[in-house]
Amino acid sequence: MSLVAPYLNLYDQLSGEENLQFFASVRGGSITGKEIESLLEKVGLANRGLDLVSTYSTGMKQRLKYAVALSNIPKFLFLDEPMSALDDDGKSIVIEVIDEFRDKCIIVLATNEKEEYTLGRQQCRLGQ
Repeated sequence: MSLVAPYLNLYDQLSGEENLQFFASVRGGSITGKEIESLLEKVGLANRGLDLVSTYSTGMKQRLKYAVALSNIPKFLFLDEPMSALDDDGKSIVIEVIDEFRDKCIIVLATNEKEEYTLGRQQCRLGQ
């Protein structure tokens, strides 16, 4: 199970890669360099993995939260205000993540934003 939410915290004193490694270890697993590169590329943070998270914008931190959530290949993906603090490119990444994972796991989307609600209705097959 994984969760992406604006109120979740990352470790600012660690790099993006170190955050991914830390959260993988907390789950009792590990993550390879190639997996890290792939996740960072998926969320639009390619070439920023060695930068300290303290240097990331709010939107970049939100993208890294997606990388952390996807790193364990969840069976349940909970998205709370999934497009919070994201620019148009970041929102496109969220749409791509939902498209990619909707057939691989159960996605629960919580939002008050009409744009996100509509996205959820289009993406989900209710009643199946």
